[in-house]
Amino acid sequence: MNSQENENPYEAPKTSLEDKNAPQLFNPTASAVFAFLFGLPVGCFLHAANWKRLGDEKYAKANIWIGIVWIIVLLAIFALIIMLNIANQQQLEQQINNVSILFGLPAVLGWYFGFGKKQKQIIEQRYGENYPRRNIWWGVLWGIIFLIAFMAIAFMIPFVLYFSVW
Repeated sequence: MNSQENENPYEAPKTSLEDKNAPQLFNPTASAVFAFLFGLPVGCFLHAANWKRLGDEKYAKANIWIGIVWIIVLLAIFALIIMLNIANQQQLEQQINNVSILFGLPAVLGWYFGFGKKQKQIIEQRYGENYPRRNIWWGVLWGIIFLIAFMAIAFMIPFVLYFSVW
């Protein structure tokens, strides 16, 4: 038997972790999951970091802008909801949950099928499963920091607007 008989012609080409061309990347699937868990901007920013390391500035910038715009939209929506319902805590919580489901889930799904899935496919085509990985716990840390900061800002804006003198 020669070495060619042992090779599977349908198997993806193997790459080495020592491959000098393979950059350290966040796992794109885990990053997409973080978009569901911590919010779309977290997934966008992790994918933007990957796109930048892959050398695709266009997709990196697109992901950054999607994340920024989504933060602004959510802050505006949450601030409006909070301003309209400052006195009714139970109704406030229900409306924030409704907005999260009504806008958040379609936005994350749209982003994933528009950008996230493509990154996963490109990484698999170029490097297979064997590429150097960045520590995904940074993604978790940034996700938690984002959630805390977002909630703090979302709840501060209406109070500042409500109690400010115009």
